[in-house]
Amino acid sequence: FPEVPGKADFQSAGFNWQNLEKSRMVRQWIRENWGETIFITDADIIYFSPFLDQLQQDSGDAKGAFARKGGVYIIEQTVLRCD
Repeated sequence: FPEVPGKADFQSAGFNWQNLEKSRMVRQWIRENWGETIFITDADIIYFSPFLDQLQQDSGDAKGAFARKGGVYIIEQTVLRCD
């Protein structure tokens, strides 16, 4: 995404545009990866060991799994079955 200037004002026009663009991209990735499982994560998250196979196994038949922070579901880490 292009850089949006500001101080992380979560209701600013730039922030809202980023959210809309992220949603558009997720829909595009689903279409491009139909029949597969995709993992979406924010760029600033670092993983220290392989886990995708285990995550897919733990998801069972679920169509999606979302991370939670403070009891709220977030899109920072999302697993989606594209079907």
